[in-house]
Amino acid sequence: MRRKRTLCFLILFLALSVGNIPLMGQSLHEKLEGRWKMDLEKVVSSMEPSKKSRFEKLPELKQNEFKELISSREFIFEENGIFKALWNFRGDTFSSSGVWGINENGKTLSITFPEKTVSYEIRELADVLVLDPLNSQRGMIGKLFFRKEL
Repeated sequence: MRRKRTLCFLILFLALSVGNIPLMGQSLHEKLEGRWKMDLEKVVSSMEPSKKSRFEKLPELKQNEFKELISSREFIFEENGIFKALWNFRGDTFSSSGVWGINENGKTLSITFPEKTVSYEIRELADVLVLDPLNSQRGMIGKLFFRKEL
């Protein structure tokens, strides 16, 4: 009986340990931590054709403002679960902050702000980060593409 308990404990311990082995030496949480800069070229090139056509028809000033908003956007994921977004618009710097987390299966990133929670499917997480909004998304942008800042 004692042997069975020890064996069960060992199997449970191994099962839990294997489930927590970090991917490539780092957990998803650790891979996401840090500063991510939005990639303007990839965001624009991934727009749906109708939205891209609408963007290209905007006056040059509006296109430049849009480009400033996107190219200046940074997401910062702190180790303690704090999230910060920074961006520039018309010479001013703006920010928003909340709390971030990744679900148990590692496929969904949620960011909770005081007024709402937004969720993204994590499409890729390495030197680049690709997020696909799960909440209804309005506007021109679909997927979000980021480069890790060192």
